[in-house]
Amino acid sequence: MGHREGTASFVYGDRHDYLLTWEIYDETKLISRGERGLSDLSSMQSVSEQVKSTADTRKLELRLALVRPTGEIAAEKRLDWNAGGQQASGSAGAIHPAQ
Repeated sequence: MGHREGTASFVYGDRHDYLLTWEIYDETKLISRGERGLSDLSSMQSVSEQVKSTADTRKLELRLALVRPTGEIAAEKRLDWNAGGQQASGSAGAIHPAQ
């Protein structure tokens, strides 16, 4: 099975010194952002962030980006949280390589 361009270099390339960035939006308003250096991608890691919501919060969007040491985006993902439940844009559980 072939890989999309960018995917092969992520899967088989260097997995050190990446940066995970995130932004959390309430509708269109940025309410939180952060980043975390990932020294090694060979094991699972978790990141948590507390976000204050109000009774008016109806939809939150989490934007994740995995940035290569060169500054290029290796993969990105957007997740929507609605008052009725969570929905992921794209394939569930997958991080999509940047084009």
